[in-house]
Amino acid sequence: MRRDGVRTIGVVVGVEQEKDGEGRLYRPHVHFVTNDGQQILWKCTSAASFWRNARGKSMRIIYDPRNPQRVIRNHWEGYAVIVLLCLMCVLCMAIFFGVVPTIEAQNGTIFYSSHIYVRTSYYSSLV
Repeated sequence: MRRDGVRTIGVVVGVEQEKDGEGRLYRPHVHFVTNDGQQILWKCTSAASFWRNARGKSMRIIYDPRNPQRVIRNHWEGYAVIVLLCLMCVLCMAIFFGVVPTIEAQNGTIFYSSHIYVRTSYYSSLV
């Protein structure tokens, strides 16, 4: 469905309250219009406490064009940026702390190795 579905933005028009063992959960009801103009009211399959004040907010969804009542949330697009930023942070930390691959040549043969070391000149200047 993520590959063949139609991406659109719906609006939360209502929130249904549920109780579970740990507290109250809220299930949003989302209104959207299909590409052919059909108006759909979809009851979200997941309930969570953060949907409490969701009325009026937009939600990214993907629907099946053959069966527009079949809908999933399209929440992974926002996480792609977060994942990229985390990977960049890990790379920067690896460079800063000296976890870098090196290529060494010995007797005409090239060896690829990875060294982990601490830049002692930086830490010794703090003492």
